[in-house]
Amino acid sequence: MAKKLLSVSKLLGYFWDVFKARWWTLLVIYLVPVVFYLLVFSVLAASGFNTFFQSGNLDFNINKLIPFIIGAALFFLFFLTISIWSGIALILAVKNWEKGTKCRDCYRLAWPLIGKYFIVGLLFAAIYLGSAIFFVIPGIIWGVWLSLSFFVVVVEHKRGLAVLRRSKFLVSGYWWALVGRWLFLLVIFLLINVFFSLVTPVLKDFFDQLRLGGAFTFLGSALSMVISFTSSMFLLIYSYAMYENLVKIKGKGIAKRKWPFVFFGVIGSILLLIMVVALPIALIAINPAEQLKKAKDFQVKQELTDIYGVLEQYRLENGDYPANLKHLEPDYLPTGSIKTNLEYKIFMNGTFSLCGFLEGEQKNYCLPDDFLEGLQQNQGIAPEV
Repeated sequence: MAKKLLSVSKLLGYFWDVFKARWWTLLVIYLVPVVFYLLVFSVLAASGFNTFFQSGNLDFNINKLIPFIIGAALFFLFFLTISIWSGIALILAVKNWEKGTKCRDCYRLAWPLIGKYFIVGLLFAAIYLGSAIFFVIPGIIWGVWLSLSFFVVVVEHKRGLAVLRRSKFLVSGYWWALVGRWLFLLVIFLLINVFFSLVTPVLKDFFDQLRLGGAFTFLGSALSMVISFTSSMFLLIYSYAMYENLVKIKGKGIAKRKWPFVFFGVIGSILLLIMVVALPIALIAINPAEQLKKAKDFQVKQELTDIYGVLEQYRLENGDYPANLKHLEPDYLPTGSIKTNLEYKIFMNGTFSLCGFLEGEQKNYCLPDDFLEGLQQNQGIAPEV
């Protein structure tokens, strides 16, 4: 009779034992890619690289596109290397949790495995994509079969297709057991998400009433990082416990048939190649810089329209328009909700003008004049001269 996989309660107990003993080490390793990303982003921002996106003259000519692609590719490779290195270090920290292996030792042991891990990731992506193209369901099946591949490459030091065949060997016969235990995790995460989606608006209103909107933003960001870290470690340790348990149950061995891996891998590789070639072509055709400017223009118009309605509400309740937009906070607008640089003027005749700059059209858009003119044009009415 086949042995059963560890129950959910035992998996949760394993998670708690590991997390309680190694949370600080796991946190440091988890934060390393984040810190590197922030440092690189700060350097790019200080060098003015971000003006490529923020300037009003975002034209995708070849002189800008080539340096951007080279810079983006270098940044991606750098961040990918750091992420893979840290991902391996996290697995090693969990594997050696009873030994108390230090952070630097986890990284030292992880360094030689980066290449193998990366290749396995490519093979995983190719096979998953090649199988998913056949009406999705095969992709789900293969995704679960190959789900333990990254533990195999780190713990057992296998390489290439042998890693994926080993993962399929371990999961075979326990496919539904793994899926059931991961679905349990999914339910937990969904319940947590629903809880915070219900509580967050209530807390935000409470902090706004106390005029502590900034404190709420800070606490919300901190809590979000804590939840992200805890849930990531939960998934990692929980999954590693199942891998370790399956190794004890099934012992050594790999999946015998090799051709399905090659078949789906070839199909997936072709699709990946097509995607890589098509991406730059699509970027040039779509012109994302222009789309970004249009999206910003739409956001400015939407914000102007919303504030316009609030100004009219303020006049109805107070008899006149406010002296400046700050007077709308927090009774009519949440504190800090005005994110665009807007120009607001009150005239002697009791009317007002509210303007924002449109990057795409390179002009000011003002309410109520531009709104009424657009409305008249849509209705076929000539604007008054």
